[in-house]
Amino acid sequence: MKRTWHLLFALVILCTTCKNPWMSNLVDPLIKDKGEVYDYTFYVSKEEEWDYARTKIVSLYQDNNFINFLIVLTDSFSVDGSTQPTILDDASDVIVTIRGAGYSITLDNSSNGNLLNVTGEQQFTIHDVHLKGKVNGDQNTGGSLVYIDGGIFNMTGNSYISGNITRVSGVPIANNGGGVYVENGGIFNMKGGTISDNIATNGGGVSVENGGTFNMNNGTIKDNTATTGGGVYVNGGIFKMSGSAEIYKNTGSPGGGVLVTNGSQFTMSGGTIGNEDSVLGNSAAAYGGGVGVTGGSTFTMTGGFVKRNKTTGGVAGSGGGGVYVSGGGSTFTMIGGTISGNTAQFNNGGGVNMNGGTFTMTGGNIYANTAIDGGGVFLYNSNDSIFRISSGTIAGDFDSDSNIANNNGNALYVLAGSAQHGTFGNDGITWNGVDIIVAPDNFINTTIKVQNGVLQ
Repeated sequence: MKRTWHLLFALVILCTTCKNPWMSNLVDPLIKDKGEVYDYTFYVSKEEEWDYARTKIVSLYQDNNFINFLIVLTDSFSVDGSTQPTILDDASDVIVTIRGAGYSITLDNSSNGNLLNVTGEQQFTIHDVHLKGKVNGDQNTGGSLVYIDGGIFNMTGNSYISGNITRVSGVPIANNGGGVYVENGGIFNMKGGTISDNIATNGGGVSVENGGTFNMNNGTIKDNTATTGGGVYVNGGIFKMSGSAEIYKNTGSPGGGVLVTNGSQFTMSGGTIGNEDSVLGNSAAAYGGGVGVTGGSTFTMTGGFVKRNKTTGGVAGSGGGGVYVSGGGSTFTMIGGTISGNTAQFNNGGGVNMNGGTFTMTGGNIYANTAIDGGGVFLYNSNDSIFRISSGTIAGDFDSDSNIANNNGNALYVLAGSAQHGTFGNDGITWNGVDIIVAPDNFINTTIKVQNGVLQ
């Protein structure tokens, strides 16, 4: 009897101390509490726990009708990328919040694909989470770190999306959106954090395409590189910029900071494209150091700054240190805000370069920009280039705020097209204008100031 008791005691000790390496910390003890806000909370410190949480969310959604989940990172770890939804679309409308406290999820060096893939009506929020590309710097042939296909993604706190390379010189793979790709009605809300150091074919930091929307009212998009649209590429999508948002030190051509193309819409009510420090401005070899607007797209600026960006190439007509507008259906409407301190180093149009399209100025200021010709505004080789001003100021006069042309046209140079001051009719469409420049002159060095359609 005594021997039997000792055997039973030993078995109890063994069962309470043994661990299954695949089940330890992966079953219900991982779910440490059921909070007041979230249906379930997961604590995750490694890939196995991450995969378990993703799978468990689907089963809890299906079996218990749970929708709202919290994932708390307790350490940094690497995971395999995937082009499939992070939470399978069987759980079509789950709400997932990931809190990182500065911990990171990194794409494993041996894999490709997205770190987070949101689909359907799913909603994801990251707060103080770092999402990182491969630490060895290899190309990710599977696309962006974050892919939004019809869902909603919120980026808050001190989160980062960085270090993803989807394009390598000489490698014939075209992936857009090094950091983020949004399409098919998906919505990305950037309320804080940084998207940086990503490389792609189009949209080094962010690509918004095919009906996607990106709302940026805070945070930073910086140090990204692409063939076109160094920081942001909007192709058939919508981008809204406001608050204290910043887009700077990105490189691409056209559109060092932002390229808006293919019938896209960009609205800017606040924030800065560029930087107070010229070293930190966006840069393009040609066609818009700060902003490029092409392909029948619209850019509406009611506030904010396009500041200290540059173009560096010398090809004729490829300037636009601040803004480049091209194509008969492309429009830039400036209702307020400032375009200042931009440079077309070896070209024309320090502030604005037009090669087709319409620039309408009903407010705001264009000053302290520099170029070979047309320090403020330059209209190039297209009779489709139309510049209209009903109110606003384009500085000249060689004072401290003057636009500077090394040759001619501190304020304005018209090589082709038309530049007029005037007003719109009661329908808001019909333009009643008068040429600013009287032939045979084609440039103005002095300040152009217009109020209610009248040249001051």
